[in-house]
Amino acid sequence: MVEDAAAARAESGLPPEESFEHVAREWFDTRKEEWAPSYGEKFLRRLEVDVFPWVGSEPVSSITPPQLLTVVRRIEGRGAVETAHRALDVSASAIVISSSASFNPYA
Repeated sequence: MVEDAAAARAESGLPPEESFEHVAREWFDTRKEEWAPSYGEKFLRRLEVDVFPWVGSEPVSSITPPQLLTVVRRIEGRGAVETAHRALDVSASAIVISSSASFNPYA
């Protein structure tokens, strides 16, 4: 049954339930009402372009600090330092809210 649900999510184009992308999108959904629509759209787009392709499908519990650092360095490498810092901040927030996180990026 669980495998059927996972297959249905994948078929629908949705990320796996315990994936970083799923947790980050849930975190975004809880915060988006606090932001102007244009900011929320930009924020989510940054994740979709800069973070999800690299760690989005990973289970939150398996993401490590070196993986996040690699993502941040990629963004910094194109000269987008502020975007890199924002990506790290939202990634850390998503990891912290997950009960299955293996580390606390703020500790």
